[in-house]
Amino acid sequence: GHLVRWLNEQYPVGVGRAPHSLQNYAKGASGSRYAALHYTTLMHGRPAPDLVLCEFATNDASGYSECNKPGNCRRTVIYTEQLVRGLLSMHGWSKRPMVVFLEFQSAFIGGGSPQLFARYESAVAQHGRVCTWYSLAQWSLREALVALGPGATDSVWCVTRQNNMPPCMPHAYRAHPPVGGHRLVAEYVALQLRRALAGNVENATT
Repeated sequence: GHLVRWLNEQYPVGVGRAPHSLQNYAKGASGSRYAALHYTTLMHGRPAPDLVLCEFATNDASGYSECNKPGNCRRTVIYTEQLVRGLLSMHGWSKRPMVVFLEFQSAFIGGGSPQLFARYESAVAQHGRVCTWYSLAQWSLREALVALGPGATDSVWCVTRQNNMPPCMPHAYRAHPPVGGHRLVAEYVALQLRRALAGNVENATT
């Protein structure tokens, strides 16, 4: 809700037109492979979007993804490019949307195994190869948090103490942010959108 409100406040569409809206086509525990194989079904017949946000870092780096096998992360490039090419040439769309890849995995900041960290880095790098080739933006919340210093990640991935839970969820369960973290994520995206729409950045990470 925060991102949509920000869009309507900052970029009103005018009298008599429907306000900006957000459609969520995400599927839990699924990465770029799922999106590449199903995007035509999910978006067929729908109006051309102005903006498409893709976030696969967590699942493309997970234990059941291609990146969990040495050398196999290259398949992530194939799936990512298949999705991008489809989004940029969708039949029936009168315009190309702005496609942005968000890299929001944070489980390896201050914790996690080197193997998991390497898989995440590999997945992000594969997304980056496609983004560079097609001149797409790639925004990393993890990079922004690292720049803020130790403990910054807790503001996004920790939950409020309740029902005798610890003040912060263990790193093993910090692949996705809780409700409070989602607001900060939305604010980060809004900041990057403001910069991009102002023509100040093409590929921002902080």
